[in-house]
Amino acid sequence: MIEVKNLNAGYGKRSALWNIDFSIPLPAFVGIIGPNGGGKSTLLKSILGELTPLTGSIRLFGKPIAEMKNRLAYVPQINSVDWNFPIRVMDVVLMGRFRPNSWGPFYSKSDREKAEFYLNAVGMLAFSKQQIGELSGGQRQRVFLARALAREADVLLLDEPLAGVDAGSGERILSLLSEYQKQGRSIVMVHHDLLTASTLFDHLVLLQTRLVAAGPIKEVFTLTNLQTAYGTDVSILSEMIHKLGQTPANLSDHP
Repeated sequence: MIEVKNLNAGYGKRSALWNIDFSIPLPAFVGIIGPNGGGKSTLLKSILGELTPLTGSIRLFGKPIAEMKNRLAYVPQINSVDWNFPIRVMDVVLMGRFRPNSWGPFYSKSDREKAEFYLNAVGMLAFSKQQIGELSGGQRQRVFLARALAREADVLLLDEPLAGVDAGSGERILSLLSEYQKQGRSIVMVHHDLLTASTLFDHLVLLQTRLVAAGPIKEVFTLTNLQTAYGTDVSILSEMIHKLGQTPANLSDHP
């Protein structure tokens, strides 16, 4: 289970999240959604342990995050990476095999076989000797997904992995994530597309700097909750319903 209790988190002394309190059972495919500036990436970085909470706590499988980092893998936003850094695709994926307190940055034959396996899984094995900066946005994202998969962690954290990627790469990424979950692992993913969120996840965390709702998708993905999160401008909701052709059952608020 992921347990977040009374979390206030941010940068410096400025909070980006206020009094966040929820728990979600694992394994699960969890979406973190909400408007821009709502604290989605801040929550993900807090779960990852990159941000120290100003107050409150986060526990994973009943233990503090600091004790569970070896059971986490992470795919960052592609626009947050320095693509000018001279490193080959294979070396990027091998970084996923590194473990703290290991005997230095040396990789075994097994590590290299795993790196090749996951590069092949994302369709990037033929690019293993290329510099990461030479790739397209979708290719870069697939390489970083391979790095995270190579870690073979219990929980995979992704920060908008479909942003800036072509349709083919997006479909391949979602297919791999589906297979990952079928192995009994969990996925926690920041996502911005409400249209696909309605069918992609089984649990949601809906944020607008504060927690709007968290839990099974049928309980969270309602018009009332979405309007609370996205404010009075509900054009995005109308457009989504129009594209679906009708109001899906989990968007119908019952008295």
